[in-house]
Amino acid sequence: CTAFGTASKAFAKELKDVLATERPAAKLTEYRHLWVDLSHMMQQLGKAYSNMYGIYCLVIFFTTIIA
Repeated sequence: CTAFGTASKAFAKELKDVLATERPAAKLTEYRHLWVDLSHMMQQLGKAYSNMYGIYCLVIFFTTIIA
């Protein structure tokens, strides 16, 4: 999560610098693809954490019942 946060902040700073240039259109198309990929990775990370904690709660629940 820390790596994603650091990458996002660096990406936002770089995007701000590119927008200050005269013709940012070409770079914006490249950055759009990068941003979509980063967004997709964050969604996958969120789903992985959700599944992990869901299974963890089920294990605790069934362990409590069995005990």
